[in-house]
Amino acid sequence: MEKKPLTLAEVRDLIFERWARDQSALTPDQRRLFEYLAKFTKVRDPKAARRAVEVLMSEFDLSEEDAIQLVNVLPKTPDELRPFLFRSYPLLDEKAYRGILEVLEGLEEGEAPSEEEAETETEAETVAGAEGEGVEAQPEAAQAEGEEAQGSPEEGEDSE
Repeated sequence: MEKKPLTLAEVRDLIFERWARDQSALTPDQRRLFEYLAKFTKVRDPKAARRAVEVLMSEFDLSEEDAIQLVNVLPKTPDELRPFLFRSYPLLDEKAYRGILEVLEGLEEGEAPSEEEAETETEAETVAGAEGEGVEAQPEAAQAEGEEAQGSPEEGEDSE
């Protein structure tokens, strides 16, 4: 049997799939694990969590264990991120910290960029910073996403 490190989202998915049907039959230890996962899993989508781990490993050369730890904890600032990485990766600069935090921010919003999207975003930021035009394009995209998320009034009536 092969051992593979998993994110909390992946463990939660496996456990909930198997144990959610008959919670009354769980042992006290199983019940505590079930409750822990329900309470402390910050990323709900196991596939997005795994994609983020893969991006962190490929883009920033992090080990799988370190990438999983970051996905589980979801640090929000460089100061929160630094304790996880400074010993094993002392040469990471602020740009790398910002890139890692961007990948993790995507998880909070329910999405994890693919490796290509992460590269494209980094390149776009570099170009936008050089040209000074990147700021205006973002609100339009965010507004378009907001309109899609609202949906039509008919959809709202069905959910009530």
